[in-house]
Amino acid sequence: LQAENEYLRAENAILKKLRELRLRDEKEREEKQKLSEDW
Repeated sequence: LQAENEYLRAENAILKKLRELRLRDEKEREEKQKLSEDW
């Protein structure tokens, strides 16, 4: 049971990291679009 808990915790950490990376990518993309619209 403890091994399963650790596995789930690791999985959650990975998913959280992926979500943070995706959010940062989207923010950067939005800012680039704003810059290109200003030109």
